[in-house]
Amino acid sequence: MDKLNQVSDRLLNNNFQFIYDWARSTYDAVIENTGDITTLEGDIVTISENIDTIEGDIDDIEAVLSPKCKFTAEGGLAIKMTNGSGGTVYKGELVAASTTADSQFIKQTNTYDSFGAVYDTSIGIGADGWVVISGIAQVLIENSPATPVTHGMICAGAGTDGRATAFTNPGGGLPGTDNHFRECGHFIESKDAGTDVLAYAVLHFN
Repeated sequence: MDKLNQVSDRLLNNNFQFIYDWARSTYDAVIENTGDITTLEGDIVTISENIDTIEGDIDDIEAVLSPKCKFTAEGGLAIKMTNGSGGTVYKGELVAASTTADSQFIKQTNTYDSFGAVYDTSIGIGADGWVVISGIAQVLIENSPATPVTHGMICAGAGTDGRATAFTNPGGGLPGTDNHFRECGHFIESKDAGTDVLAYAVLHFN
């Protein structure tokens, strides 16, 4: 680039204005293209200039690791699976492994078998969709739970298919065996009781 600048400056001094303009435009085009590189292999985003143009949207960036695995914008690790539940599933519903087909999920039905929470707004019957299996995600609370969700409480599978509930950490002791195997994580957001309420939790499945 320095060499190109020197040549173009000499041309300008010798009144070769049209050649200078061409050289200058070539230099500017190279700089512009360098700053506009946004996608490399595997959806890895590399930006060398103009970083200020994406600062406002940084929370919406997701890192796709492979066609079936990604980190979500909220901080969760999600995998892509097929909905084998026989019905549409919705954001935050807890899911379990299908007992009738490979690589498919169903709604959590017995409070103990869940391995993830639906990430997409909805996933239709037989469709592929994202399920968060670890990290931060919203979970769908059972309607009008006896115990409102408070940050710090344990997130667990509820008696309602696909729903979560909360119980208080026993403190110095250990949760009962049943509660231990219901546990899905820990709530990091407080929410009042209601209908179809979503709350953020850090997920881990026992």
